Amino acid sequence: MSVVKRGSTLSWGVGFTCTAFGTFTEQSADLTKTSDMAKLKDGQGETSAVVFFDAHEEGSFSYVQNHATAVTSPAIGDICSVTSTGQTWLSGSNWLCSDVNIKASNNDFVRVDVKLIKHSAVTS
Repeated sequence: MSVVKRGSTLSWGVGFTCTAFGTFTEQSADLTKTSDMAKLKDGQGETSAVVFFDAHEEGSFSYVQNHATAVTSPAIGDICSVTSTGQTWLSGSNWLCSDVNIKASNNDFVRVDVKLIKHSAVTS
């Protein structure tokens, strides 16, 4: 769904598919592009050069199970392809599952938080 307010279009909610564990209604998503960094200092201790390496992306996805079956989630190390219906910046292949957190409560839906990481050199 999109909402138009004062001439701007805002995306409101997205759905996504991850090949390792199914199609869900996503509650939230975050994407971070990051890398490792090394600084080279001169004789006075001032940084004279910076080298960025091992660039990668980290994604966090939260969802509730949207049907009446058992909760499903990926296993650590599963390779996923993510297809977002509303946010193209979420879509991509070769995501590795690095963390899964399942939250159950007697007064709320079961929520699943999944952390994925993607390195350009890791394709299988």
